[in-house]
Amino acid sequence: SQSAPDARECEAFEIINAEIVRPMNLQNGNLFKAALVKLSERENFLLIVMHHITSDGWSVGLFWKEFSSFYKSFSEGNEPRLPELPIQFGDYAAWSRERLEK
Repeated sequence: SQSAPDARECEAFEIINAEIVRPMNLQNGNLFKAALVKLSERENFLLIVMHHITSDGWSVGLFWKEFSSFYKSFSEGNEPRLPELPIQFGDYAAWSRERLEK
């Protein structure tokens, strides 16, 4: 059976709840929030809140995949690396411009 939450866990949940209910303001660019709550010497809780306008299902999946990769690298003491993109945004923009000119 699980034990009752201790004071640190209760405080963490208060911080998390405060972040969740705090509104995001589209006018000032507050579209992404993160808070790291230290529960103990070895336990932390990471809260990430994204406004729905910043991402879709595909991009959230990609974010978590890359975030997990970086976390694993850092936790193992390695330099995080992402694979080279096969196409850069500048290439895509040039391709789009060429299509519009035809």
